[in-house]
Amino acid sequence: MQTIVLDDRGRAWDARSPALRSFLHCSLPDFDFLTYLIENLGFVAVTKIAPNAARIRFRPETVSQTSIAAALYCLADMGIERTVISHPDQFVEKLVPSLAQTIAYIAERIAASHQQPSCAFTSRELPLEILANTDEALSTLFAQWIDSKQVYDSATLADVLPDRFVRASCLSSLWMAG
Repeated sequence: MQTIVLDDRGRAWDARSPALRSFLHCSLPDFDFLTYLIENLGFVAVTKIAPNAARIRFRPETVSQTSIAAALYCLADMGIERTVISHPDQFVEKLVPSLAQTIAYIAERIAASHQQPSCAFTSRELPLEILANTDEALSTLFAQWIDSKQVYDSATLADVLPDRFVRASCLSSLWMAG
């Protein structure tokens, strides 16, 4: 049984594809990659389990609207009638007898997850300039990084950070980002 993973842009990948791991820069062999994709990145996994049945796995709190739409189109293209639906906070998988009911159930689960506060990590992207002008812990580092025109200079950046462990971690992150 082949598992197809639908990413947050609607692209389909073979779950065992080395290209997907490479694309996401994850080379760890003993890492539960599929679970990570579903629970943290909002991807959807579709596995055809019979000629007219498939299993779909997603996490309602983190699923991307694009990946869920792509998964539903994938089910329709495969001629799937019955769907087994599972997600991390559900103890028992749900068997749904038709594609229309699958769509309705998934929409209901996603809507319910957005009505209650989520324990899932959420973030928002902010420009570096805004982060540099706050009173947060790393604002001095961000300001120095901007002033250096994002050129890595370990001596200058090391002076900004007081703790050697934080310094090593942050400097390696900035070096990889630059």
